[in-house]
Amino acid sequence: MNVDRLDVQLVAREPDEAQDLGLQLLRRHARATFGSVFLVIAPVWALALFVGSASAWGGMLAIWWAKPLMDRVAIHVLSRAVFGAAPSILQTVAAVPSMIDRHLIAALTWRRFDLRRSLWMPTACLEGLAGKDLKERYGAIKFGAVSRDASISTITFVHIEMALACAGFILAIWMLPESWLPDIWWFLIGEVPESTSRYQWLSTGAWLPGLLITEVAYTAAGFGMYVSRRTELEGWNVELAFQRMGARLVAAARRGIAICMPLLISAAALLGTAHASGVQGTESPAAGPVSEQLTDPGEIAQDVLSHPDFATSKETTTWVPAFDTGGETEDGTAIMHFLAQVLKSLGWIAVGAILIALTVYIARRMETGRVVGVVKAAPKPVEAFGLDIREESLPEDIAQAAKELALQGAIVPCLSLLYRGALHRLVESEALEIFPGDTEHDCMRRVAEADGPSASQGPLSNYFGSLTNRWLTAAWGASPPGAEDAVALCDGWATHFGAQGSRAGGGKR
Repeated sequence: MNVDRLDVQLVAREPDEAQDLGLQLLRRHARATFGSVFLVIAPVWALALFVGSASAWGGMLAIWWAKPLMDRVAIHVLSRAVFGAAPSILQTVAAVPSMIDRHLIAALTWRRFDLRRSLWMPTACLEGLAGKDLKERYGAIKFGAVSRDASISTITFVHIEMALACAGFILAIWMLPESWLPDIWWFLIGEVPESTSRYQWLSTGAWLPGLLITEVAYTAAGFGMYVSRRTELEGWNVELAFQRMGARLVAAARRGIAICMPLLISAAALLGTAHASGVQGTESPAAGPVSEQLTDPGEIAQDVLSHPDFATSKETTTWVPAFDTGGETEDGTAIMHFLAQVLKSLGWIAVGAILIALTVYIARRMETGRVVGVVKAAPKPVEAFGLDIREESLPEDIAQAAKELALQGAIVPCLSLLYRGALHRLVESEALEIFPGDTEHDCMRRVAEADGPSASQGPLSNYFGSLTNRWLTAAWGASPPGAEDAVALCDGWATHFGAQGSRAGGGKR
């Protein structure tokens, strides 16, 4: 997948932020998405109402059951719009036959009541998997908090749809003449005379616009969570960062070549000129006496003057290339020697460039405090799950202070103090590492792993697990334990972490 073509910013997002991403993408391509969904689903609505003309409720049930078809069309548009190539309405309508596959049939039958349908639809329709592979992939996509948020999203959009339908029906009632009002009251209380059946169609018409808006928005929110989850699983943001880094390095290399090429060409030209001068200055060996073969008087005289008795000596110095052999080497061998010298020069230039680049790289790393091989220790967290775990925020004797709160009936503040104190002591003793995105259960698992080979049976992990579960039940489930249980947790805190608080010495393990 060409992640560099994505039209969204690839960053780690929480599920609610990912849903907002999907809604922003829908807003940017609202015309193509809503227009395509409406043109595809409108004939289905008309057919459902025609077949169920005897009762508008039957038509409404058929329309509600066909929601996955709307989801499939919206996913087709958004999956291409995320790459900046949103299809037109006509292109989407023409692609409808290819959307009718086994995944759509599954969504209309046994997966119709899946609360995580907004995650399952893009996974099944966009990745081309089936059977066990699809099951494993869907399990990876919905793993963790995203599964809970997908279910909450489904329930939320159902309520929004109902609210819009009621608002549309009330608006329609306000527009009706007063003579119709008596029949409306019969319709509202459930006793529908034959003359008031038209109000069933009125309620259907008031429901359909809200259905179209909420279902497409619901699909877009789920698609945003799907994109965010794939970014997290496949490291799209890391891959894109490496691609951009590679592009920058290629551009820098091209600039370096553009700078060095004139120098290399000049060096080659100088070497070639020196070689040519040396070859021209070299005399050919004597071919032997030729006086007997010459008949021209001028040539005979020249041959006579060339005799050693008439010769004069003169010493000269000429610069020739190192590989020149004074004419005894063939031209092909001389050229090979010349190329070898050029390649040798290029090799030394490359080694020098690499050394310079490595020096600059190490210097920059040293300036930013990130020299290769040196890993800075991560600072210890001062906050976890929205709770302040700094030493300054805790009393000196945590167990005693929490017990006083429990005896006063303040169970939730008591559990909060115990939980914050336990997190602080575990972090300070380096038995617990808290990373961004961790949950309370991640902390429980790490404490269990640090509690020895039989972590599930360790006293510290058992106590910390019990404290965490009581705190979550009290804080999020609004079901705090009794005062006796809270006092017992205070005593257990003193047993496992010491009688004094964070300012005391290390707690007992």
